[in-house]
Parts: sequence; structure tokens; C-alpha cells
Amino acid sequence: MNPPPLRLLIPFPAASLYGMERSVIELFDLLRPNIAPHFLVSRTLAQRKMPLLAEIHRRGFDHSFFSDTTPWPKCQRPRSCAHLIRMLTTVVIGNCDVLRASKGKDALYLPGLSYVYYAALTILLFRLSGRRVLYHFHDLILQRSFFLKIVTYFVTDYIHFCPTGFDLVAASNSVVRKRRNHVLSPRIEKRASDSTGHDVESDMTGFRNVLFIGQVSRHKGVDLLIEAAEMIRTKHPNIRLHIVGAYSAKPDELFGKLQSSAVTRYWGFQNDTRRFFRHAELLVLPSPPSRFFESFGRVIIEANEAGLPAVAFRGGVMQDVIHHGRTGLLCEQESARSLADAMDRLLSDEEFRRACAKNAQQLYRDVYSDDHIRAAWLSQLTIQGASFEMECLYG
Repeated sequence: MNPPPLRLLIPFPAASLYGMERSVIELFDLLRPNIAPHFLVSRTLAQRKMPLLAEIHRRGFDHSFFSDTTPWPKCQRPRSCAHLIRMLTTVVIGNCDVLRASKGKDALYLPGLSYVYYAALTILLFRLSGRRVLYHFHDLILQRSFFLKIVTYFVTDYIHFCPTGFDLVAASNSVVRKRRNHVLSPRIEKRASDSTGHDVESDMTGFRNVLFIGQVSRHKGVDLLIEAAEMIRTKHPNIRLHIVGAYSAKPDELFGKLQSSAVTRYWGFQNDTRRFFRHAELLVLPSPPSRFFESFGRVIIEANEAGLPAVAFRGGVMQDVIHHGRTGLLCEQESARSLADAMDRLLSDEEFRRACAKNAQQLYRDVYSDDHIRAAWLSQLTIQGASFEMECLYG
């Protein structure tokens, strides 16, 4: 007889469908039926008919709603007494919602530190009743955090995407070593491409296509990427930089660059990104470590599966997801010039680019295939006991 599934509660008050949200949804879709996830989501998703709820519906996930008939304020330093009262009120209501949803659940999964505010009562209940509380570092915490120290008293398991991610967090917050730590790669789902994307093919045919997919913002280094593409335009006159992702701020200098750059095509948010991979020659993830530390860089693994070499700045976790000189290139200097040189090398040397593409696909098969990811996650989510040894299941 097969054991019953692990009933997992996931408080998920997110609104957007970015990398973190996709990662959580795709992972727990893969782990069914051994894991039975229940998503507790914002009612705003239904009111505004947002893509995140549509994705939950499409996959048939069990879910329920928070009591947010109007959008709740973000938990942050209050701007006024009224703002503080509103935040405290919503935190209390949110805790009651999570507590209700936790009935009959075996474990609690938290994909971000801000989610702890709404789950504090449930975390306490689960620890007192011997149930597991899993915290997943979708965002790296690189400064010493008193809040994380408090959370550690109640968490049973910490999950990291890669070895360097664990090292970076533990270097400034050694308290995490007091709990069981797992290094587990995310699932990178093979999504079917939308057959209606004729505009993509027509806009990419005949060009040397360089691709960026992600949040379009300065902290992601998009300004440096546009500058780098302009630098090599003379040598590669048919270069086209495709920027795919939602613009996360009001129109500013970066938005002006997106609109005015002669080599850039800005696509905005696109639910189907695989059609862009088909016609691109390389992917660039230009997040400068001085501005932002990527916790993993899942789009690079998507590019690996599609056979695209990748370029990024060396630093943080990039050394774990890009094998320099084998699956792509890591830039030593944090500058547009360094990005431009790496892009130029891959565009100019077809033999090198093809070798990197082949190695990238092999890396995906060896480390990030569904069978490997599923086995690694299930072996850890179903373990018993309270061993605090480091569990590393990273390829």
C-alpha cells in the first residue's frame, strides 16, 4: 500500500506570476500525487482575473482565499499611525485565514520571509504539534537579520536552490545552520509553445537575436545590457536585443532607453516565452551583484533546455548555474563593456557557441530533468526525524 500524500499548506498572497511564483507552482505540480499542496491565495487574484490564479486553476490545484476583499498593505515600516493600524489588522486577519486553512495539513511551506507575518500562529501551532515548517530561500538574505534569527527558532527545514546560495546566507546568518538545510534545484518545466506567436518569428527572422527574460528594471541590469548591445552594433549590424518582461516602475530613464534604442525590441510581459528561445542565439542575465543578488537564475536553466548559451556577471550563485567556458560566459567586470565582450565572443565564434549550447542541454538533462528533481525533492520532503546535517542534492 502506498503511503498517504503529504498534505502541504502554502500561504501564497502574491499577485504577480514572476519567476518565484512559477517556480513554486511548477515544482508542486511535479510532486503530485505524493505531495498534496493547498494554496491559500489573495482574493485580489479573482477580482482582477490575474494570470497567477488562472495558472492555479489550469493545473487543478486545491486552493482557498484570504479575506482580503480589498488589497492589503505590504508589511513594511509604517508611514503613519493609520497605516500601522491597517497593517496590524490585516496581519491578524491573515493569521486567522492561514490557521483555518492549516486544519488537516501535515506541513507548512513558506516561499518568502514576508509570508511569515501572516503565518505566525500556524508556525507556532505546527512546531508545538511536531509538524514540519519549511522555509525556502527564493530571495537571498545577505545581511544579518534579527527577524530570520527569530524565525529559525520555529523553522524545521531550510531549502536553498544551490550550494553558493546556502553559503551566502549562512555567512551572514550562521543561525540557519542550526536547522536541517537542503540544497534542492527548482523544477524548470517544459512548456508547450503558443502556436499563435507569428509576430515573434517575423520580428526575429534575419537577426542575431540576444534575449533577456525577467523583470525589466535597473536593479536587473537592463540598462547595462542595452548599452552593451549598442557597443557591438558596428561589428554585428543585424543584432537585435529582445527584452521580455513586465516593466516594474513608472516611465523613467530606463524606459526611455527601451523605447529609443535602435537595437532593442521591447515585448512587455509574455506568458509564453519558449517561442523566443527558438529564434535566439544566446541569453543574457545582466543583474549586477552590486545591485541585486539572484537567488538562482531559473531563466538560465530554461535557456539550457532550449540549447542557448548564457552570459551573466560572475558573483553570487551564477557560478553554480553557468559553467564558464562550457555552457556560457561569466563576466569578471561589472560593466557594459564586459557584457559586450562576452556577447561578441559568442556571436562571433560559431563553433564555441554551438559547443556551449550542446553542453548546456547536457547539463539540463543531467541535473534539471523532471525525474532527477522529483526524486531529490521527495526524498527530503518525506524524511522523518530532526537531523540538522546539510543535505545536498545538487548536481
